[in-house]
Amino acid sequence: MLNLRKMSEKKVRITITLPKEMLEAIDRRIDRVFLKNRSHAIECLLAQAIGFQIIQQAVILIGGKEVEKKIAVLADILQTLKKTETKNLLIITGQTDPQLNQKLEAYSFSGFFARFASSDQGSAGALREHRHFITSAAPFYVFNTSVFPKKLDLEKLAKFHYKMGRIATVYKADQKENEIYIFEPEILRYIPAKNFALLEKHVLPELFKNKLAISFPENGKI
Repeated sequence: MLNLRKMSEKKVRITITLPKEMLEAIDRRIDRVFLKNRSHAIECLLAQAIGFQIIQQAVILIGGKEVEKKIAVLADILQTLKKTETKNLLIITGQTDPQLNQKLEAYSFSGFFARFASSDQGSAGALREHRHFITSAAPFYVFNTSVFPKKLDLEKLAKFHYKMGRIATVYKADQKENEIYIFEPEILRYIPAKNFALLEKHVLPELFKNKLAISFPENGKI
């Protein structure tokens, strides 16, 4: 039995009849962290089954030596994300600085649910420290860049990530260490327990070595 009622431009409410045993199996997966409730669990499981990945969350890292440049590209990042289904933001600064907070307040986060946090544990350590805010069972974006690549196509990047089936997909914004990632939630298991950890030095090299990470092709062909 399927009963449809339009809820919004993006989602539709449905009523569906499932075997009791199947429903119980779905309920056992709900952990209130990665899978928030029954509807969310069914949505994520169905998306995985049909190859439809909904990336609902992005983490924006604003720390390190080029804080000012990272703030400068924030508007471009937000504008790009507004074209996607990603509405849940976690913005992690590298320090607790009133002036930095004032600069962030100047940006419009309208249309997003944005959380703010700070960490001095490095790019990987920041994800580990604030893992309780990473609430999606689907992949999530991480922006760790002080330059914004004008040719960035997040939809194409997401398709490549799903096609290759790795824990991490790396998009190099330039020839330095400015990068944009798509991570599966499992990435959190590979972050060292020690205090300070960088994605580019302490996490990704091991993932690449074990073929659990892949770089997006420079020519953009997938």
